[in-house]
Amino acid sequence: MLDVEADGRKGGLALLWNRKIDVSVKSFSSHHIEAVIEEGTVNSWRFVGFYGHHEAMKRKFSWELMRHIDSLSQLPTVFIGDFNEVLLASEHVSHRRARLTWQMNNFNQAVTDCGIFDIGCKGYPYPWSNNFIAPFSTRARLDRALAGRDWSNMFPNAELLHGSTYHSDHLSLFEESWCLYENSIEVVRESWNANREGNPGVIVFNGIRQCRLGLLRPNF
Repeated sequence: MLDVEADGRKGGLALLWNRKIDVSVKSFSSHHIEAVIEEGTVNSWRFVGFYGHHEAMKRKFSWELMRHIDSLSQLPTVFIGDFNEVLLASEHVSHRRARLTWQMNNFNQAVTDCGIFDIGCKGYPYPWSNNFIAPFSTRARLDRALAGRDWSNMFPNAELLHGSTYHSDHLSLFEESWCLYENSIEVVRESWNANREGNPGVIVFNGIRQCRLGLLRPNF
């Protein structure tokens, strides 16, 4: 596991993986984690966990970071994370104001420059919400997966699954304080192993949901 501390209530990244998988972290910052997954000499690929700057005027630095990371390797690559921006106006639903065009254009240009594309998603289309009710509600698709054509060819059936946002402004979050409890590992292990039926997406979704319930137990 690799974790990058949050800046107050902003950011905070973590990459967790099964020990059976050969993962090599290449670089990280407060806005990204770059890792190579080794599956033999032929099938190696690159994962980039990404967090776009929460301030719109500083988001240009995030797109510069994307371009820089893209230039570091020729391996098949997928960027996954909270980009804090949308690609299309339809991905931002608000009764208050529309998404600014220049913000979307800058993000789209970075995606084009990197030669990556959105792989789509299944589930609720807006993984972020301000948790207000209409007419003050705002919903947006800030979280996504962006992959190169070569990565998509390696994993033609890859899907991004959106779960529930009932208890957060985003989808799944990890609370670092859980690690302070000695039995947290056992709670996660038991919860995860109890949900092994269905396709991989369903298994992950059910595992995360069960972990949440276990970590919220009063005796935890």
